[in-house]
Amino acid sequence: MPQDTIIFALIERAQFKRNSQCYAPSAEPFEQVTGRKCSFLEFMLLETERLHARLRRYTAPDEYAFFPHRLPLPALPVPRATPLLHPCSVNCNADIMEMYLHKVLSAISVDGDDGQYGSTVTADVAVLQAWRIMVAPPRNSTRVHLARPSAGHLEAGALRHVRRRVEVAAAAR
Repeated sequence: MPQDTIIFALIERAQFKRNSQCYAPSAEPFEQVTGRKCSFLEFMLLETERLHARLRRYTAPDEYAFFPHRLPLPALPVPRATPLLHPCSVNCNADIMEMYLHKVLSAISVDGDDGQYGSTVTADVAVLQAWRIMVAPPRNSTRVHLARPSAGHLEAGALRHVRRRVEVAAAAR
């Protein structure tokens, strides 16, 4: 189930401290990598999406990139398919990113810096992509019905569960 994917991704991310400088544009430790144009998370997410775009991930009608205007064309041939639904232009990725950075991270991670920047943003990308799939416009009505209760469940119960695991892990350190 998509909800399980999100919860496990959150638990994986919760093992690292917040590492706030990963989310600051032009943070000094990452300027060699990012070119001072974006945060380390944005850089990692964009580079992941660039690779996936070359493999034609975003040609599927239910796949929406966080950076759609900055992606290359697919390197693989795009299969011809008859559209199942009318094209949808709804893209809530900006809202997902905003909620993740300003609500979710503080709920699932302990404040501080553990130096695990690469692992942190890799886990962040996994959470964001899992969450994006959950609320992406569906090919059928099933995902629409799944996304609404799951988002509420995730914010309420799952985040409390992940937070408890973070607290237990922090106390054991």
